[in-house]
Amino acid sequence: MKRLESVKLVQFLLYEQQEFRLEEITGLFGRNGSGKSSALDAVQIAMMGANKNQMHFNAQADNKSHQQSRTLRSYCLGQYGDTIEQCARPQATTYITLVWRDTETNEPVSMGVCIEASLSNEAEKVLGRYVIRGVELSMSEHLQTVDGATMPLPWSSFRHRLLEQSKVTGEEPLFDDGASYVKQVLFMLRGKAGPASYDAFARAFRFALRMSFSKSVDQIVRNDVLEDRPTNIARFKQLVETFKRINLLVEGVEIKIKQGQEVSKNFEAALAEARKSATWTGLQASAAYELSNAAHEMLTGQKFDQEGVFEECTKASTKADQVLEAWTREVAQLSGLQQAHADHAENAGAQQDLAQAQIKTARQEQELKAELRSFRQLLQNASSNDLLAQWQPALAQAAQQLGAFSWEQNQVDQDALGQIIRDLGETLKAAGAHLTEEHDVIKEQLRIAKERLNTIGLGMERANTNRAQVSTPTALLMHEFADHGLHPTPVCDLVKVTDPKWQPAIEAYLAKNVEAILLRDSQEEERAFGIYQSLQGKRSIYGVKIVRSDRARPGQGQPAADTAASLIQGSNQVAVAYLRGKLGNLKRANSAQEALRGERTLTLDGMLVGPGDFERLRLVPEADLQIGAGAKGQVDGLRAESRKLNQQVADLQGRQGDIDRIRLAVQSLSSPETLRLLLGSARQLGEALTERELAEKRIAGSTSAEYQALSAKLRELQARKPQLDTDSRKARDAVVRAETELERLTRECAAKLQELQGKHTVHETCRSHADYDPEYASDRWDALLEQYGDDYQAMANQCETQSRRCNTAMTRHLGPAQTLLGTFLTEHREAISDEVTSDWRKAKEWMEQQVSRLQNTELPQYKAQAQEAYLASQNTFRQDVALALHANLKYQTTTFKRLNAALKASPAFTNGERYQFQAKVRPDLMPLKKFIENIADFGADGSLFGDAGVRLTQRPTTSQFVSK
Repeated sequence: MKRLESVKLVQFLLYEQQEFRLEEITGLFGRNGSGKSSALDAVQIAMMGANKNQMHFNAQADNKSHQQSRTLRSYCLGQYGDTIEQCARPQATTYITLVWRDTETNEPVSMGVCIEASLSNEAEKVLGRYVIRGVELSMSEHLQTVDGATMPLPWSSFRHRLLEQSKVTGEEPLFDDGASYVKQVLFMLRGKAGPASYDAFARAFRFALRMSFSKSVDQIVRNDVLEDRPTNIARFKQLVETFKRINLLVEGVEIKIKQGQEVSKNFEAALAEARKSATWTGLQASAAYELSNAAHEMLTGQKFDQEGVFEECTKASTKADQVLEAWTREVAQLSGLQQAHADHAENAGAQQDLAQAQIKTARQEQELKAELRSFRQLLQNASSNDLLAQWQPALAQAAQQLGAFSWEQNQVDQDALGQIIRDLGETLKAAGAHLTEEHDVIKEQLRIAKERLNTIGLGMERANTNRAQVSTPTALLMHEFADHGLHPTPVCDLVKVTDPKWQPAIEAYLAKNVEAILLRDSQEEERAFGIYQSLQGKRSIYGVKIVRSDRARPGQGQPAADTAASLIQGSNQVAVAYLRGKLGNLKRANSAQEALRGERTLTLDGMLVGPGDFERLRLVPEADLQIGAGAKGQVDGLRAESRKLNQQVADLQGRQGDIDRIRLAVQSLSSPETLRLLLGSARQLGEALTERELAEKRIAGSTSAEYQALSAKLRELQARKPQLDTDSRKARDAVVRAETELERLTRECAAKLQELQGKHTVHETCRSHADYDPEYASDRWDALLEQYGDDYQAMANQCETQSRRCNTAMTRHLGPAQTLLGTFLTEHREAISDEVTSDWRKAKEWMEQQVSRLQNTELPQYKAQAQEAYLASQNTFRQDVALALHANLKYQTTTFKRLNAALKASPAFTNGERYQFQAKVRPDLMPLKKFIENIADFGADGSLFGDAGVRLTQRPTTSQFVSK
């Protein structure tokens, strides 16, 4: 049993320091207003932990006669008049300490409160509540002496003292709220039956202080006599709420998983297209390898055939040389016979003249034939070229006339040959003018293609460093600036849009401003002005903006949060200020009504509203966005365009070479020197024919028939000499040509073999790419072979087309994936590094890890916690709530019997009436009562509200039970 033996008061009402020692029976006597009720209120304050909701001061006083309302603040300040200003002290540190002692063990328990109050504050403040076992706090421990005056010890010092003294028991002595303090008090003062109920104690304590019987007996018994025995419904409700809360967490995690899976789905689709693109690139490399291999095999076969041609030409050259040697011997023999003949001495001079005339004639004939043959060949080549299609009939006719031109009876028709040449000259003049025009067109196309290749090179250099491609004029101007030692940078490289979903609309509004060029300082800007202005003619560049850094005005304050400019961020303040200046006060609108209400607004889908009109902007596609990093996907497209342009340049150069060759041929054909040479050869041949005819006539009139026959045979042999020389020369030339062709084929075979090895390296590199899919490649290769057969060039073109298509599809999937990723990060307050943001593959890996973690860690944990909470609520209801209710119902029945027995044994009331307590069950709660009885009779197994005894036909829901 615990007995109160001491009440210590410091600065309470008019007590500066007062201790009441209590015995088993103690009385307080004094006149009215002397402080008797105040002492009881002090005990009440200490017992209730200064909880104003549980206290009723001066409970014994008659409410009608009691004019002064007492409060904690008035007690602390010592109010003695009608107003608080009439008080004993302007500020107070009040201590109320009760000391209890166990009558059996003699162990003390000290408990109390410390309150601070002052006239300057309307409300008092409870500084602390304390319960400490094994310590009897003395009055001196509440006080201190300052300059000879005794004052309350500051709470901080008192608190420190309590903590030091509590180390003996190891129990926490301090309590923040009144409820936990009172419960600890009840625990410390508990008897053998255990601690009292908090609510029952509070109610009984108030009734004991008041001892007023103004209420009916029924009310007194119900409210003040009967013990309130509540069930642990709060614990059950807490568990149910925990279950609901965890279920919400489960739902949140499942939503997060679903959103993450949607992001991963788009990333996976992009990866699938990337794998297809890489596989098609690998197949293109395979087709290129097969094409190169086929070309190598063809060259190898041609080389083998050419070796046979070279061998045949060598044999033919040897045979021609042998025939020429035989002719030389025969001519020498006949020449000897001719010189030994009797008529030879008299006709030696004529024979010599004839021989010279024959040699001259043969030489001139060969020269004219060669000239005509060369001229005719040039005409045939020109007439077969598609560049001269409209002149083909005239050129072909001239070639035919020259081929048919001949000389008979020792005469050459020079007039006919001249007419052919003159007619041909007009045709060649018109053809030459056309070829000059074609040459100029091809030259310009070649210049444009090479400039574009240079621009693509700059674009690929930017794309390889995660910078977006800029327009051709901007790239060319940056190249010009860099060549002059300047440091140009487009502003799109220096800023970013913090909300990705707004970037297409913002870039559509900014247009060319996103690639305005920023230079290092004002000196560079002045130099750039001069360079820009000096670009003239074909080097002229227009429409590219240069940022004036001194006018951008960085640091002018942050734009409003709802403006488009607020989304522009970056480390370069000039670039940020420039684009923010272009956006101005343009506000973001999320609905049509919001857009139309504003002065200058922009919507996500590109609707631009101005002061006097509105329009719709074409949103910039995801693949063409320029602000910030993310242009790596453009590299493949630039490479494809570069390959196409390189092929175009090669084709144009080839065509330019064809034009140059045909121009040279036409210029040669139409050259006056060529025409004079041809007509001169014809004239010289005519003179040689005349000289030969005269020599033949002189010999025929002065020699015998034998000598003439010998001379005729010798002339016949000598006439064969040019043909034999030609045959020998042609045979030797054929050997040289065959040898040259063989050497060319040998070189080309070696070069093609080297190219084949390079193609094989590229082929193996593509096949070893991480995204290359061998199974997909095998299926596609079979289909390509079935469709194209041995046409590997068409196969390579198809593979390149498919690779570009897959790369485009990959970009199309990456747009929604990045947008959904941004939404995911925003909604779930996740943060990732710039490295992960700029590399979609790393972003995909990060998202998969997040989903995996959620699926394998958080979600199972939450589900397990939810199941645990559900089972705990089930057990709590069955074991704590239901069984406690059953025990309470039995206790109620027992109490009613005991009370009824007491009422029956007591005298009747003054009106002669007698009372009995009755308990009736409400009809709507009969199933619940039956269920509770079944729990007690059959045990607490089964599911929530479920299976004890006979199953309820209608079980009360949890909410119904809790509300009761």
